[in-house]
Amino acid sequence: MPAHTRTRAQIEYDRRRIAALLVAGATELDCANEIGQSWSLAHYDCRVLRQQWRREAAADIAQERANLLAECRQARREVWEEWRDSGGEREVVTTKQRRRGVQLGQRGGDVPVDSTSEASKRTETRHRNPSYLDTLKGLMEFEARLLGVATQVDVHHSGIANRDCRDRL
Repeated sequence: MPAHTRTRAQIEYDRRRIAALLVAGATELDCANEIGQSWSLAHYDCRVLRQQWRREAAADIAQERANLLAECRQARREVWEEWRDSGGEREVVTTKQRRRGVQLGQRGGDVPVDSTSEASKRTETRHRNPSYLDTLKGLMEFEARLLGVATQVDVHHSGIANRDCRDRL
């Protein structure tokens, strides 16, 4: 007697039903009873579904990682541009107005009798804003973690090394 064979459509239908049952917390035996097949066939379908889910999850994670990496690099470019723009030279214009004496105008307003205006212009060099560098450092560390090349480096100074060096001199 030949073994019962399922059509491609039947396999896909059974696997959709098994997937719904697995997500709901059913066991492989529950799945076998529900689709009316042997435990070994349900076990095989469950294994195929889990492998497919792992592949899809890995692809989703890789895509999300790529999206985050692209956003991080765009943010890094923008922060570099802002840091460059935060320094450089700028012109400062100062004006002074001096009024002496006021007299009542024809329409009731005050009119200055003697007024002088002075204007001066100077160029000053601005230092670049160091807070942008902190942001850049954080973005670079985040990118390194995304790429899996980050290393944890903790540097602690106890002060002993300085004393040892002085004793050796």
